[in-house]
Amino acid sequence: MARFDKFDSESGGFRALLAANDTGSSTPYGVGLDVNGFWVKGEGVTGVLGVSILQPRTGHSFLAKDPVDVMTHGEILEFVGDPSTVYYADPTTGVISATPSTFPVGFTVEATRLVVHAGWPVAITGGQASIPSLILTATDLALKTPSVTLVDVDETSLATVKSTCDQNFVDVATQVNLILAALDAAGVTL
Repeated sequence: MARFDKFDSESGGFRALLAANDTGSSTPYGVGLDVNGFWVKGEGVTGVLGVSILQPRTGHSFLAKDPVDVMTHGEILEFVGDPSTVYYADPTTGVISATPSTFPVGFTVEATRLVVHAGWPVAITGGQASIPSLILTATDLALKTPSVTLVDVDETSLATVKSTCDQNFVDVATQVNLILAALDAAGVTL
């Protein structure tokens, strides 16, 4: 029976109200929020935001609008999985498995310990997780226009550019030294 272990409800998750009655399960699910801000299994309209376990209890069922914990960062013990494996939530059902999807929820260290870091900003490409901001598609590249055009540059032009840069450095260094000397004369020490 999977259970939350290392979980800080103030910084490792949040509470949400159930969208509908649920019988509960000792299985963790990837969960999101619906258009009304209620807890649903799967992505809802927000994408998978975290992981919940609705532990079934004798004589108790979970009713719509009951508050439940959603773990975004923490650890789940007694998880049934494989060691050293990244786990994902199915966008429709919330079922957590090693099958890659757009919603990674965490990874196992041992087979029975799932380290949850839900909401990783990643995209799945070829079975590998990548940060989207580092992925450039052919379309992205086609939309970019260079700000300068490179042409053949001869040695004389390069020497001129280097000389200009060197002179700019000397000019800046001279100005800094004048400012420091003025501050020192005024009794200001840095």
